[in-house]
Amino acid sequence: MADVAWLGTVLSVLLAIAVVGVVLTLVTDDREPSIVLAWLFLIVVVPVVGVVAYFFVGRNYRRVPRRRAPERASSPAPALAVPQGSAAPAALPAPLDTATRRRIEALGLREGGEGPVRADSLRIYFTGADKFRDLLADLRGAERYVHLMYLIWEQDELTAEVTAVLLERLGAGVEVNILYDWLSSMPYKKDELHRLAGAGATVVPCYRGVRQLNYRNHMKMAIVDGRVVYSGGMNLGQEYIDGGQRFATWRDTHFRMTGPVVASYLSLFASTWTQNGRTEDLYAGHLAPAGALRLRRSGRKRAAALPGAHRRHDRAAQAFGVGEHQIHRADRLLAGQVERGRQPERQHRAKL
Repeated sequence: MADVAWLGTVLSVLLAIAVVGVVLTLVTDDREPSIVLAWLFLIVVVPVVGVVAYFFVGRNYRRVPRRRAPERASSPAPALAVPQGSAAPAALPAPLDTATRRRIEALGLREGGEGPVRADSLRIYFTGADKFRDLLADLRGAERYVHLMYLIWEQDELTAEVTAVLLERLGAGVEVNILYDWLSSMPYKKDELHRLAGAGATVVPCYRGVRQLNYRNHMKMAIVDGRVVYSGGMNLGQEYIDGGQRFATWRDTHFRMTGPVVASYLSLFASTWTQNGRTEDLYAGHLAPAGALRLRRSGRKRAAALPGAHRRHDRAAQAFGVGEHQIHRADRLLAGQVERGRQPERQHRAKL
């Protein structure tokens, strides 16, 4: 009995230490107050369940510790390369007043180490019919590679058409890389993704680990040959065109950009790719040759590239302007911190 009592005391002390540690972490973390209060309530009501749940799904493993923030802010930011076929970065258009421009520059430099980046063209979509019409046209014109990343990859009329185009491009020697959110896409069949993988595409489900259950990848992105990028709110599914069985129509926003800003999205895609266990470098090898690169860092041009610079990014904050249309937007992109250690080469494709 004495041993049991002693063991109970030890476990109680360990639980108390764990509860105190979790509470201190929550109150000092940079989170929404409602989320912090929800976790505190769970831990107070059912301490054992709350602590265990927090360690599995509540911790933010990608957050940069506060003690490292000054170091990151004072360290040199990596240069940003311009994809092949892009014009050199230029200052934002004149209609953007100086005060606003400085605030945007400060946001980008503080959060991602990069100032404003120009987009040569910007097209905004409010209907899936317009967006996917143009996306399919760009996919059919792909010559080097296609990178696709979606929260939800359904299996319907639209995905059948996308699959047919990608299979044709794979047959022509075009590289195809696909990231999709494993949990959010679980309800949908994977026949088409299996066909693409069998034809030579690399298909990777995002964040399948138990400790990553709350790391859902909500990004939607398509990059073609480093010259054009699509991003916004539309997933890959027919319902984004016709509303599906649930809605008469679907209203969402997406955009298509060309120019130097594409490199920012390429860096984000490559970082997410590496974070999900892949070792291929989808950044440096998908830009123009180093001798032809024209680089931008905080408004200054540099003469040489920094290979693999995207691995030092845990976030990207970009502001871009479109001279011709006089449209100014700010888009903040978040990416997880990439593992720095070299991972073993994988000879098999990831399970879908």
